[in-house]
Amino acid sequence: MKKKLISLLLCVAMLLSFVMVSCNISTEEPIDEEEEEKDGVRSAMTLVWALICEEVPSEKTQDQIEKAVNKITESRYTTHIELEFYTEDDYSEVVEKKLIANGEEAARAEEAKKAWRKFLKANRVIKYEDGSTYKVETEELYEMFWESYPDYEKYVQPEETTDEDYTETEAETVLNDWGIGVLAYPEARENQVDIIYVSGYDNYIRYINNEWLATLNEALTDDAQVLSDYIFPAFLTAADTLYGTYAIPNNNTIGDYTYLLLHKELIEKYYYVPENITGLTSSLCQDFLYDVLNTEAENFVPLLDNEATRTPQNVKFWGLDVDENGDQSYANVFSVLGSSYARTATQLKDGNSVYQCMILLNDSSYTNQLKTLKRYECEGYYGAGAEETRTFAAGIVVGDMTDLVPKYSQDYHMIVVDYPRGTEEDLFAHMWGVSAYCEDMKRAMEIITYLNTNEDFRNLIQYGIEGDHYTVDPETGIAHILNDEYQMDINKTGNVFLAYPEEGMNADAWVYGKEQNQNAKVDLCIGFSLKEDDYILNEQGIQVVKLWSDRLKAALDAAVTPEDIDMILSGFTLEQGTDLSTLSDLQKLLLEYSEITDSSSLKVVSGFLGLLKNEDYIQIMTDSGYDPTAAYEEDENGQVLSTFADQYGYGESLCHAYREWAKRNKYLIESGT
Repeated sequence: MKKKLISLLLCVAMLLSFVMVSCNISTEEPIDEEEEEKDGVRSAMTLVWALICEEVPSEKTQDQIEKAVNKITESRYTTHIELEFYTEDDYSEVVEKKLIANGEEAARAEEAKKAWRKFLKANRVIKYEDGSTYKVETEELYEMFWESYPDYEKYVQPEETTDEDYTETEAETVLNDWGIGVLAYPEARENQVDIIYVSGYDNYIRYINNEWLATLNEALTDDAQVLSDYIFPAFLTAADTLYGTYAIPNNNTIGDYTYLLLHKELIEKYYYVPENITGLTSSLCQDFLYDVLNTEAENFVPLLDNEATRTPQNVKFWGLDVDENGDQSYANVFSVLGSSYARTATQLKDGNSVYQCMILLNDSSYTNQLKTLKRYECEGYYGAGAEETRTFAAGIVVGDMTDLVPKYSQDYHMIVVDYPRGTEEDLFAHMWGVSAYCEDMKRAMEIITYLNTNEDFRNLIQYGIEGDHYTVDPETGIAHILNDEYQMDINKTGNVFLAYPEEGMNADAWVYGKEQNQNAKVDLCIGFSLKEDDYILNEQGIQVVKLWSDRLKAALDAAVTPEDIDMILSGFTLEQGTDLSTLSDLQKLLLEYSEITDSSSLKVVSGFLGLLKNEDYIQIMTDSGYDPTAAYEEDENGQVLSTFADQYGYGESLCHAYREWAKRNKYLIESGT
């Protein structure tokens, strides 16, 4: 059913404003509806919950936490929980071994059932030589089968009449330490694991493809639908694959803001309107910084000296990342392919307003930023760390609203340059799933749902026993850890907004976090991969893109002045008889790329813009043994098929792969629709 699962998005729902702003995240206790009365009682069940911890607690602490958990789950759900604790280093190996063993056990059980059906067909009625028959009693058939197949006895047992979670027989009880009869819970099976932690997009895909996770859709339309009131839609939408939802992400703060900081006192002094200054390199900001540089040098440095303030903003790169095995994958790292984008471009009002894929140096918005930032550097706007002794007038900062707003909002206007974006790293970082081998998915989902909707239960799993392992500051609501007996990562244990903030956190962290999530956008590239069944990208063509990207990066790094950047874009004139040894390093670099070894005649040396204009780019691809101009059509399987597919494979380049992916996921639509 799901040999290969690539896209995790239900695409249209992901993009249409993401319905985040309208989502009211509740912090109240969910209503506990009365269970439907039956003739019997709810069956006792034991689930194994594998928790991931910083350090494995002592047996005493584990027992203490488990008893506190079961005091809740046994009375509320008639479910006993066995907790297992593993560190991050050990977790995946241990849990996956159990899942593999469960799969092997399930395969043996299926073999046993097939053998039983075959045995029944052959032995239900015995025929004698005289023609008479004898119908074998069911109990006798079981005995005969077990004698013939002793290894299958535990898999083939007389069926018990059950009604979902309920049984008409009287519940089994045992005596507790005080001699009182209490409900008896079954022992956990060997290798049993029911509630499991999944981290990362790739692991989520792998677990689904290995059929290790149960589909949760039935529960999400039943009692677990309350999760939509507690978890931001971005997370639940991201987890919803083409075949269903297989895990519940831990609700957390999404992405980072990019702010332009403008000093309030100076903005007012020089009569600027902060809302009119849209970016660090905009004309108004340039005027403002010029005023500061020339009249406020004693008290202010124009620009904060950090990487973000020296980097063009709102730029999308279509780059490649190469892992230790040499495998290539898409990454938002520097590339000759890319474009700048507006900060509101993620709203799909126009099918062509999504990220573009073009020769980046043809994008004047990007190149103008490069030149302006280089001018700021050359003219001393950054002050080389002078902001340690003088206040900076403007700068770019990136991070959580929780950290940045308290730090800067008193003295600076904070102009949003780019909104937080939910990426694979954000949305798939920490998830809880139910093992495909769990006896009852709905029972396990009751626990996951309660974890994500009940503050007391959430804090028990995160911090342990109040008074023994932690206390809470009554004024700030921040948890104070008393000892190192119980150490858990707040991001890995459930909905962070239901947990007490940790020591060192802002007391209003979750208030800021919820507001940040309501303003967050979705990275349009979630699920995008160069490894798709319907695309086989030409290796040589991709290498050409990477080659030119590396060369362009080297040239830009070598640029010292804005004029150097102009040289990269348009080239320079080489005078006859020029001594090549006297040229700048950048000029020498352009000579090398243009294959010029002497200056015996006047010649304009091509810059990268000239080298990478569209027809040259196509020629480069063609010279690499690939034709990107070929016509494309769909074959009978819906694959994008090149007329040269037998020679070149599917797709034309990274650019084409993105366009087709965007169309397939309705991120690109026809004009006028």
